[in-house]
Amino acid sequence: GPSELLISEIQYHAADATDSGDWIEVHNPGTNAVNLNGWILRDADDTHAFALPNQLLQPGASLVLCEEGSKFRLYHAVTVPVAGSFDFGLNNSGDTLRLYRPIGTLALAITYDDVAPWPAQADGTGYTLQLISKQSDPTLPASWRVSPNLGGNPGQF
Repeated sequence: GPSELLISEIQYHAADATDSGDWIEVHNPGTNAVNLNGWILRDADDTHAFALPNQLLQPGASLVLCEEGSKFRLYHAVTVPVAGSFDFGLNNSGDTLRLYRPIGTLALAITYDDVAPWPAQADGTGYTLQLISKQSDPTLPASWRVSPNLGGNPGQF
């Protein structure tokens, strides 16, 4: 079945002129709050691990995980809820994002790329990858589109 958490937006290669750093949006698609305490974000490298904050993510709510919070804040409103910094960058030419539950099991793994069938416009142009809907399978390239807005829509899914 679907994961308790979705990754709903990915900024893996920001534009040089508006470098917000790398970030991802985590979304709770369910009807129950999810306690993020003990959840871990990793990329393809097992040594890269970021502990999600000890907080409840309410149903329908999103949280942005930032590579560097201060960079992110230069370009995005303070109303966007963020956690960071995760201190490892996402690979500009493709990487794997993994969310692990507190008990250590893998909840979600998404391997994105910067070439077709993934939307290549998300690679350094200032646009992000956005999951099309909560019903979309986030592991499939066809489930993703380029953000309509430069800089993406962090915190709004």
